[in-house]
Amino acid sequence: MNERTGCTCKTWGHGVGYCPRHKMDKPRAWWDLCRSSQAYFEAWEQGRGPGQRPPKETPPPIRFKRPEGPGTQLAKVFEWFGIRPVPGCKCAEHIKQMNEWGPDECLKRIPEILNWLGEEARRQQLPFVKTGARALVHLAIRRSRKKLEENHGNTT
Repeated sequence: MNERTGCTCKTWGHGVGYCPRHKMDKPRAWWDLCRSSQAYFEAWEQGRGPGQRPPKETPPPIRFKRPEGPGTQLAKVFEWFGIRPVPGCKCAEHIKQMNEWGPDECLKRIPEILNWLGEEARRQQLPFVKTGARALVHLAIRRSRKKLEENHGNTT
């Protein structure tokens, strides 16, 4: 067993490795996190870590009228990491608000958006790295601008 966390994996091969304890495939970065971060280890132990399937009571995927909006784009980025809305979260409300603001206003309100993300991470007892979250918000804004330009010829 790892001294920092309760991870019991002894070795890890190339590519993706199967974790029998958490019953999932983990890329090398997740395996490293499981061994080095108590918060990530505990999230996987509780069935809510990155890449784990959401529990059955998880609400259905959120659909919005503006799929090119920055809120929807941010939700897609988080979903790629295996992070999905859970019952009781304000995700749908925040996604809708970001979509209404559009990329330009979201860029001005990044501190507010980061506060939302940090609060939700704390509520779910997930690790939160502000620098990483900021990069993901910028990525979502860039993707939104690109989609808006492709579909409408503008970014407002």
